[in-house]
Amino acid sequence: MHSQSNKEWVENRLKFIELRNHQDGLEKYANSNGIEALTIRRQLNIYELIAIGIKNDILDEEMYKHYYKSTVVRDFKGSRNFVDRERKGVDGTQTFWVEFEEMAKRFEA
Repeated sequence: MHSQSNKEWVENRLKFIELRNHQDGLEKYANSNGIEALTIRRQLNIYELIAIGIKNDILDEEMYKHYYKSTVVRDFKGSRNFVDRERKGVDGTQTFWVEFEEMAKRFEA
């Protein structure tokens, strides 16, 4: 709940949604250092932290899924190409946002 009242989080979230919903999508910002890429990474990192918290029984998955299921699934689908390009871009490491991806797939199932 704190995140929804945090001005910086809200601004980042709104910008992420705007970018996600744009006809060009998020992919074109992958492997760059512009403000758009930073905004996207910040949102994905929030999801990654939440997914790690769920995996380690710090956060309750059923509560989070009940509240955010459609948002998580929509955001992951919208960021899929960005994530794939980011994973390939640095050194081929497939570790960026893995926990987020697993959580989104569980929520969608």
